[in-house]
Amino acid sequence: MGPSVCGYLLLCAQVIVETVRPEQLPHEFSLAADMPQIAFRKLRQEWVDMGYAVDPSKTTGPHGSLDM
Repeated sequence: MGPSVCGYLLLCAQVIVETVRPEQLPHEFSLAADMPQIAFRKLRQEWVDMGYAVDPSKTTGPHGSLDM
């Protein structure tokens, strides 16, 4: 892509970001590309509800090592 195309796309994105107000939307909108993430969140919540959550205060370091 040339610089003029990138500039145009950035300008279009800026207009959208500055005009869309998520708090005014009646509900969250999802696209087909969002489905894997939505499915993961639902599955994760099911496991959390069953008691399989890891307490964040028990993890340490950048790799999430568990304190036992």
